[in-house]
Amino acid sequence: QTGGAVQLSNGGFASNGWMAIGLGSGAAGSKYDISGGSLTSDLGVEIGADRAGEFNLSGTGVVNVSGTTALGVRAGGDGLLNVSGGDFTTGTLIVGGPQGPGNGVVNYTGGTFSIGAGGLYVGSRQNDNGGSTGAVNITGGSVSLGGWTEIGRGPGSLGTVNIDGPLAALNDTIGSQDMQIGYNGGTGVLNVKNGGQMNQNWWINLGRGAGSTGTVTVDGLGSQLTHGNGRLVVGEDGTGTLTVSNGGK
Repeated sequence: QTGGAVQLSNGGFASNGWMAIGLGSGAAGSKYDISGGSLTSDLGVEIGADRAGEFNLSGTGVVNVSGTTALGVRAGGDGLLNVSGGDFTTGTLIVGGPQGPGNGVVNYTGGTFSIGAGGLYVGSRQNDNGGSTGAVNITGGSVSLGGWTEIGRGPGSLGTVNIDGPLAALNDTIGSQDMQIGYNGGTGVLNVKNGGQMNQNWWINLGRGAGSTGTVTVDGLGSQLTHGNGRLVVGEDGTGTLTVSNGGK
């Protein structure tokens, strides 16, 4: 879609190919609003492919992407995903610049949110080319994560994940995939605050690779980083910082 808006409140729409919001040049303001019914994509959805694009899920809407959901795909791409209700499922989630120095933001405030075996990539540029920015803000529910995670990969890239509030959580459900926070020259930030929960059942690496910076902050009563199997490595050829404060653990 290159302009205008799509609204879905009942019924269903299915695609066995790619869907794109904000593709090519054109007017800003491309948007999908899903408040009911269902949207299904076999290959994937690009949100902010080449310019600004927005996707909103609320109410009783159901979105199922078997492949990849990518935000801020290429240079100039600026993708925004807001999930305040309904059910959002994707095989892979890439937030910020998989194919170029784009920007992506995810705001999750309610409903259900699941990421499959393809994993989560925030400010993580393919082939370590860098320059991407991405942020995931979790404030109103639990995100289920079933794959590898990278937060800030490649020189000049910045990835941030905020888990904020007593209802907010990011839960690793598979227990055999690493979490990289600051990877191969990128900068990664994970904040767990105000009662938020982060549960990771395999390796966590902060600052992996030369020039990388990884920072984790667990702050406030009830805030908790739970680490199961594998290792917690703070600074693996890069710079890592882990801070636990004000009753966090």
